[in-house]
Amino acid sequence: MTDDDYRAIFEAIERTVIGEGPDAEVRRRALEGFHQPKLLEQGDDAIYRQLVMVTFYSGFRAATVTAKEHVILGHFPSVAVAAELTETDIARVLEDPAMIRNERKIRACVTNARQMRELAAKHGSFASYVRAACGPDAVGDVPFENVLMLAEDLQSRFEYLGEVTIYHLLTDLGLPVIKPDRVICRVLQRVEILSHESQLLRAILAGRRFSRVTGHSPRYVDRVIVALGQVKTEEFLIERGVCSKTNPQCGKCHVAPRCGHAQRSHAKA
Repeated sequence: MTDDDYRAIFEAIERTVIGEGPDAEVRRRALEGFHQPKLLEQGDDAIYRQLVMVTFYSGFRAATVTAKEHVILGHFPSVAVAAELTETDIARVLEDPAMIRNERKIRACVTNARQMRELAAKHGSFASYVRAACGPDAVGDVPFENVLMLAEDLQSRFEYLGEVTIYHLLTDLGLPVIKPDRVICRVLQRVEILSHESQLLRAILAGRRFSRVTGHSPRYVDRVIVALGQVKTEEFLIERGVCSKTNPQCGKCHVAPRCGHAQRSHAKA
């Protein structure tokens, strides 16, 4: 595919997600917020809280975790607090009926806080550690090999950062990657950028290319594609995603003329 193909596909996805009518401007404004990669600038506690959420999102339905965010972060508000939690404190968290009481994830949040504190002590801050790994412009045109090496290092140090969730964190930090989750890989496979949904690295590279040809941040690219394919996106007032796993609404999708899945479905009809 050419750069023009990538640009046309993403613009069609974006047009489908934003839609028309009174809610279109709400969606456009909500998406604009994802152009700003602010997390790396907000300090280690903000980064830690996102790491906590990524830990709980791993393997769980996103809506379930999002609904409990205030409870989860109430127990893990900062590096300093979480790093000092004792066995008694962990037991208290596990007894909270409002909490997602997964002991492995709860203990991982404590362990990860201690690891982040250790890195911050060595480098001045966790953000400084990230910048040292990526180069001075950590949210700009970072060489992909630097991102890969950072991802590998983080995975070796922190719990619950798997082959997908590590890129969830890096995307939120503002690094030039998208997270190759099941939704994004399904959409990219349907438009024949991927030949199979398991091609995670190719999905990340596709996200970088979408970003380059459109001028949008990778984080924005990520969120737009997710909104097209996930079941529901309340923040964008989307009650039902268009490119769902089953019964996709191809007739409502501007990408359909370029989508192999839509074309094959139409041929069978």
